[in-house]
Amino acid sequence: MFKEFCTVVAAMLHYIYLVVFALMLAEGVEMVYTVVLVFATRSRARILATVSWGNDTHYSTLLYSRIKSSAGSL
Repeated sequence: MFKEFCTVVAAMLHYIYLVVFALMLAEGVEMVYTVVLVFATRSRARILATVSWGNDTHYSTLLYSRIKSSAGSL
């Protein structure tokens, strides 16, 4: 029971860290576009945030399957 809980917490923390880094990258891209394209008509922040949250989901499922397969070998 405790091992499964630790695995879930580790996977959630890893996913949240990935999302935070992706959001920082998205914010940096948004700032570059804002400086380069001063007269932009709309913000791309919503699109970049959606990509940041959605893109890490695939990586998290791969990480979870890897953690689960390596936990069986202990």
